[in-house]
Amino acid sequence: MKTEVDFLSENPQGHSVDGECFHCGEPVEESGHTSDGREFCCNGCLMAYQLIRSAGLDFFYDPNKNPDLRRKKIALDNGKFDYLDDVDIASRIIKYEEGPLKQVWLDLPDIHCASCLRVLESLHRFDKGVVKVNVNFERKSAHILFNAEIISLKELVRLLATIGYEPRLTLEEYSEGKKAKGSKDLVYKLGIAGFCFGNIMLLSLPDYLAGSREIEANLGEWFKYLSLILSLPVFFYSSNAFFKPAIAGLKRGYVNMDAPVSLAILATFVRSVVDVLFGFGTGYFDSMSGIVFFMLIGRYLQSRTHSSLSFDRDFRSYFPIAIDTLIKGEFIPKALPELKTGDIVRIRPGEIIPADAIVLEGEGRIDYSFVTGESALIKVKQGEKVYSGGRQTRNLLIIRLSHEVEQSYLTSLWNKETFKQKSKARLERFDRIGRDFTWGVIAVAIIAAIYWAFNEPAKSLDAFTAVLIIACPCALLVTVAYTHGHILGVLSRNNFYLRDSGVLATLAQPGAIVWDKTGTLTSQQKFKTRFHGPPLDQEDKLAIASLSDLSMHPLSRMLVSHLKNGRLIEVSDFEENPGKGISGKCGSNFFLLGSRAFMPFNGLPDEEEKEGSRVYLAKNGEYLGYFEMNHEYRTGILESLKKLKKTARTVILSGDNPSEATYLKSELGSDMEMRFNQLPSEKLKFIGKLKKSHKNTLMIGDGLNDAGALSQSDFGLAVTDQLNNFTPASDGIIQGDQLNRLPDFVTLAKKGQKLIAAVFTYSAIYNLAGIYFAVRAELSPMIAAIIMPLSSISIILITFAGVYYFSKKLKL
Repeated sequence: MKTEVDFLSENPQGHSVDGECFHCGEPVEESGHTSDGREFCCNGCLMAYQLIRSAGLDFFYDPNKNPDLRRKKIALDNGKFDYLDDVDIASRIIKYEEGPLKQVWLDLPDIHCASCLRVLESLHRFDKGVVKVNVNFERKSAHILFNAEIISLKELVRLLATIGYEPRLTLEEYSEGKKAKGSKDLVYKLGIAGFCFGNIMLLSLPDYLAGSREIEANLGEWFKYLSLILSLPVFFYSSNAFFKPAIAGLKRGYVNMDAPVSLAILATFVRSVVDVLFGFGTGYFDSMSGIVFFMLIGRYLQSRTHSSLSFDRDFRSYFPIAIDTLIKGEFIPKALPELKTGDIVRIRPGEIIPADAIVLEGEGRIDYSFVTGESALIKVKQGEKVYSGGRQTRNLLIIRLSHEVEQSYLTSLWNKETFKQKSKARLERFDRIGRDFTWGVIAVAIIAAIYWAFNEPAKSLDAFTAVLIIACPCALLVTVAYTHGHILGVLSRNNFYLRDSGVLATLAQPGAIVWDKTGTLTSQQKFKTRFHGPPLDQEDKLAIASLSDLSMHPLSRMLVSHLKNGRLIEVSDFEENPGKGISGKCGSNFFLLGSRAFMPFNGLPDEEEKEGSRVYLAKNGEYLGYFEMNHEYRTGILESLKKLKKTARTVILSGDNPSEATYLKSELGSDMEMRFNQLPSEKLKFIGKLKKSHKNTLMIGDGLNDAGALSQSDFGLAVTDQLNNFTPASDGIIQGDQLNRLPDFVTLAKKGQKLIAAVFTYSAIYNLAGIYFAVRAELSPMIAAIIMPLSSISIILITFAGVYYFSKKLKL
């Protein structure tokens, strides 16, 4: 039974391990950061190493002289998490299991800065049972895949708690129909700090107001000791919001953004205690409690802003996506939020399983790569359990839901770090900026303190503390998060949903835009269909509609709309060959529907002169004819292509025939680049080549048939018309009738990048000005503590106002 975690030094002898950073132990992905024959993963770690060496603190890297580097223990009550051994309780927390592999989403409220991401994603270093950890930075949660044969759920939770990230676990949080309550810890800390600060200020009146010496003599002694007592809960409880993450960072060998504020609070408190106990003065308890109070206000406002942005993101992440549900003996589309436990639903090939369920009919090949990150097909049959988030890859599956749909869970699959490498890289970059900035601030504060100590000692502490407080990189780093968060809200209101904010920079500067045609440029609701061949009787029409209804391809959806005239009939032996066609048995008849190449016949009609898309039909091994469909383009879509064509290379890449090439060139220009008769594999290859010559490549297509190309591109946009074609491989989902507004969405993303640059400039000027006055000892720590939250508040207001103005100007 584990009761502690050993923080083992990755380098017990003080020598650099090949491929690992000498300072933090992380893998070195890019060479170039070296010193004294040692490798470092980034410039921040290199600077930290050089500062430690220059200060004569080499023993920091020697485990024999610094035992804390070699082993640290955080003791826990042995029985604290025993309730997790209960199978029923554990089943509410575990979201997925396949053999020994289990998956959980845990709220980790102690995640505070981007540096925590590195620590948590290295959890496998502490226990081999941890397979993978992906952290959602803004929501302060982590997706963890672990091997239950090596580490149990209880041991996993204990492991997180021992390294300072105790999960927030409440049964109410995992009960149906109830929402998790937000942590009130920050509110309590803020309330206590405010109460103590107000009373300490009252007790400090004799120091601020000119009064009789008798009052000062009689009350001054009492007041200063009362101030000391009131400062204790502020220092030991409220300021933990800064001390805890700062200490956690130091334990792991680097300084995070809370370190300067923590150092300022510690210096002010220690100095004040010494003054009071040794009779040197009344101390600076008012300043210390004021620093904590005002900094907590700023943190609370940031937390509320993050929460509101996250709520808006989750609430609007999906417009109602329907799935076929058995109602009164017939499968009818039903919105996901309306599905209930016990509902019987039909899963077509390519569809996502919306909730945990039991297989009633059919044999499935389930792809759980969106859940586990591992590409493997799991075979399931009647009576076996399937899990939410798995994708059915072939055949038809009838399932009964054993749980209600959790849209927040489906959203989390889309937001998994597996598909968010750009965002992860951005967070790591900001993390390095923050660490470099922090070391610089500490150095400036020390230099200022030393200067004033020799010239005017009374100003030394003020200068040191004010520099640490005023120059916080938080304001610089939250600019991107807030701006992008507000833009995501605007896009969501217009039925355009992005997986995460990291792809906005790509959307803002597209180098090439690739469009699919059928179901993307063309509408699935507006078309004309004609059958070339012997007239079909009503029975055959209904059979073809029933077969087509099991496919997600746009042409199949059109056939259903055209032929359905009555209740659909049962289909057996259904199979789909992606990009080619479908087959199945209706009653005693076996049908083939698909492309010319899918038909096992010779002498089929020539396609060179066809006017629209063709779907060929065969019945019981006999060729019958083909459906020819003439598409209508979405309203305003060709005008949108013209606008985007002026700023980026634009290509139409379609699996359809070139029958409409002449019309498209007349509308879009003779120089319009178009490629037809493209198989999914050919689309994939083309996107790969395009990425080599263009920085940001956008692919726009339907979420099923173009999944590979969407994933291959820098930004994949899936177009949907109320179908269950959600694909985590895409970076965005847009409702079909909003696609013509894509130029406006791109413009908004560009304006957002300019707004970020402007706010960055403002924040940099503010930080430099603040440091200037703080170094000159012209800025008191109290004033610095008031100004610092105001900076964050101003950034929130500027980003909100800027995005609101741009969106209204674009009529979004």
